[in-house]
Amino acid sequence: MADSTSAAADDKPSAAVPEIPECDVTEDGDGSYRLRHKGSGDTATGNDRQDVVAKGAMLRILAVYARDMPREIPFTAGDRP
Repeated sequence: MADSTSAAADDKPSAAVPEIPECDVTEDGDGSYRLRHKGSGDTATGNDRQDVVAKGAMLRILAVYARDMPREIPFTAGDRP
């Protein structure tokens, strides 16, 4: 019988703060979550665990693209013939 009670406890969602790779996640008092990407410092706010996972993925993707993007515009409209 002990096995059936432990299995039932495993079905409940964890109340812990979600772990997102490369991000620090904290829970606010109102139940929302704040994310900060460790590398870029960009932040986002999520309303629930699913939202946090999606926004964490977004922060990670944006950090890679921002790192690879050129810092200067390669040309302007006046440069064209």
